[in-house]
Amino acid sequence: MFLNKRQIKKLTSWSVFLFDTLYPIQCLGCKTGTNYLCNKCSNSIPTNNNSRCPICHKNSPWGKLCQECKPNNSLDGVFSAYNYKHPLIKQLITTLKYNFIRSVDKDIGLLIDKSISEYSKYFSQDEIPKIFRKEIDVTIIPVPLHKFRERWRGFNQSNEIAKNIKYWPKAKLEFNTLKRIKYTKQQAKLNKNKRTKNTKNAFQVQGDQKNKTIILVDDVASSKSTLNECARILKNKGAKSVWSIVFAHQAE
Repeated sequence: MFLNKRQIKKLTSWSVFLFDTLYPIQCLGCKTGTNYLCNKCSNSIPTNNNSRCPICHKNSPWGKLCQECKPNNSLDGVFSAYNYKHPLIKQLITTLKYNFIRSVDKDIGLLIDKSISEYSKYFSQDEIPKIFRKEIDVTIIPVPLHKFRERWRGFNQSNEIAKNIKYWPKAKLEFNTLKRIKYTKQQAKLNKNKRTKNTKNAFQVQGDQKNKTIILVDDVASSKSTLNECARILKNKGAKSVWSIVFAHQAE
């Protein structure tokens, strides 16, 4: 028996209230204060090194796909803000995805903005890829969950993260452009080859994407199979460029 959207929303709200009552909000790092991440602990998290191709890991600033990998992939690049191995990054993701605490999404959004801004400092304005210039018009699209998994969780964590990325003032958020039409196994439990097969034809695009500059948002990425499949079908619908921003990179 499935709950309807209204029942799920009400149940989720009560769950959050009960959790906050039993476990008062405090910093996940130092266990003080009234926020999930205090400034001191936030500043202690090193940003990820985005100077490598996300496929072969050769030197490539901003996580842009290198010339050798580009012909066989649809993504133009992947900017991974942090390393999943860092305890606080892992805790933030666990708190959002498995403890169902949606309010932690604001901390994640701030950390992503901070990571892009800090990495930008190493480059002149001309050296920064056009997609990472704040004045550009971009379309931000969260990677969707299958409806069954979203019903179980009560929300899509990528939606929550995307709503809190403020780096691009003129960014347009689209929550219904991508739809996951195939229920797939969890990528983390599969090897690289099986991950590619697992996501093949798992998504559907709604509407024309002609000449759009798109940024896919996801919480964690490892093999990039899901992101690459999303980019493939978006470009088939006319997208000019498709990059991805992920909160954390997880080694395969």
